[in-house]
Amino acid sequence: MQARQSAWWRGRGVAWRRISSSRYHGGTLERVHSRSYGTVAPSQSAARTVNPIRRLIERTNVAPNPELDVIPLSIGDPTHFGNFHAPSTLPAKMTELLQAEKSNGYGHSSGLLSARESVARRFSGQSKFPLAPDDVIMASGCSHALDLAMQVLADPEKHNILLPRPGFSLYETLASSRGIATKYYRLDPDRQWEIDLTDLESKIDENTAAILINSPSNPCGSVFSREHLNDIVRIAEKHKKPIIADEIYANMAFDPARNVLLNEVSERVPFLATGGLAKQYMIPGWRVGWCLVHDRGGAFDKVRGALQDLSTLLLGPSTLQQAAVPHLLDETPPQYYADVMAQLKGNADVIINILGSEEEELGIRVIKPQGAMYVLLQVDVDVAALHPDRPVDDVEWCKDLLASESVFALPGQVFGADGFIRIVTSPPKAKLEEACARIKRFCRKRRESRMN
Repeated sequence: MQARQSAWWRGRGVAWRRISSSRYHGGTLERVHSRSYGTVAPSQSAARTVNPIRRLIERTNVAPNPELDVIPLSIGDPTHFGNFHAPSTLPAKMTELLQAEKSNGYGHSSGLLSARESVARRFSGQSKFPLAPDDVIMASGCSHALDLAMQVLADPEKHNILLPRPGFSLYETLASSRGIATKYYRLDPDRQWEIDLTDLESKIDENTAAILINSPSNPCGSVFSREHLNDIVRIAEKHKKPIIADEIYANMAFDPARNVLLNEVSERVPFLATGGLAKQYMIPGWRVGWCLVHDRGGAFDKVRGALQDLSTLLLGPSTLQQAAVPHLLDETPPQYYADVMAQLKGNADVIINILGSEEEELGIRVIKPQGAMYVLLQVDVDVAALHPDRPVDDVEWCKDLLASESVFALPGQVFGADGFIRIVTSPPKAKLEEACARIKRFCRKRRESRMN
């Protein structure tokens, strides 16, 4: 190998060195710390921004079993394995829109009118309170829509937002980044992850800006009934608090009769609903979402205008992709939705049948999902029963599972569900069956080692 030769570049307080060798064409660049500017401190907002899922994945320094292919049950991207697809007519529609060259310019800051009209039609549902295009703010994915909803209702260092536990970890990330306090209400695993209404009501105070609910749920896979939604609305109305409804999994219940939107229930409580194309249409990378203003009695007159002002900061998602929204929402055949949900339900049944049939022997508990694409499993149930004062370390459980069986699941701690793990139901059936067989083998070995 040739001797290394170095060349140096400096600029903007960073030094670079090119390292040449026979192994590299043209060499590589190394960043070399320069202290000409000292250390530049990040903003408080940046310092407060922590995504527990991404941080956990980045810091999981565990090698999988080299004799087994890795099966990732941690990824909430339904396109990852290639078994779910967008509607078959979408590629031709996108080609048509691209060739027409009418969607290349800036759109309205709140979104293209055609997209907002389509979203308003779809999510008015059977409600007595239909949406208008001005009630729709297009966003760069549902995450952006949630950020808008929190920003418009809560002031930093003043208000709090009530969040579900277990719940999607991004809620806390968004609120913390904005300096908004959070309080958690309990979901009850013994009641299919329904909200503990007594606990919810006890967490409301004068500084509560909103109650955030999520159904169908990530990570629980639960779906609230119409009756339970009514109970939630009654509490919100009693305390005069608005609701933020994360409906990214809207209409993704296994039982179509449970596909109930909050707009069909809430007659007096104003709420903001967030959603998008990511999950139901299997295009999460498009980053097309929306925030819907469900006003009641003019309570959100100022909020609507404020949301429109906030939308000017990013100008929403790509206009080309927005132009496809009417095609997806208005022209996708019912069979497409039925096929997607049949596959997700079939996969959930695989988990229930393989792992749920031997819960006592395996030391796990499967909380039967009702929709979306996730299942929470309670792990080391026998240990928890023998030592109720010693929480099960689900992080170590997941690391051991990866090292032993090359199955990557997410520990419940990242969702506020200590002693649980979350697995996705989106892999192909055969891969999911293999993963469940490995989990079963892992649980048996784990129990045998404790007994010896």
